[in-house]
Amino acid sequence: MEKYSDKMVTIIPNRLYWLSDKNPPEGIRNAFYFCTDKDLKYYPFFSDFGPLNIAQVIRFCGELDKLLKMDSLAEKAIYHYTSEKSTERLNSAFIMGAFMVD
Repeated sequence: MEKYSDKMVTIIPNRLYWLSDKNPPEGIRNAFYFCTDKDLKYYPFFSDFGPLNIAQVIRFCGELDKLLKMDSLAEKAIYHYTSEKSTERLNSAFIMGAFMVD
């Protein structure tokens, strides 16, 4: 976990983390990783890059809530990771922030 300490944000201590790195995380024991970079895409109106629309935000919040409540993941830390690409990173941070407000 020290490998990612400068690239990771603790959302819920010992339970939920947000991580941005050039590669998917690996080697963290007792963890579940997921990424939404390919699933939640922003469709630009012009040359902008976000934020994601409200339907995608609601979808993310609902899915993450389900993950946090799953019995099979109860003892695991959950890592939402994204690439270091600035547009994907911004949108990923935005939806995690929206989840925190939810």
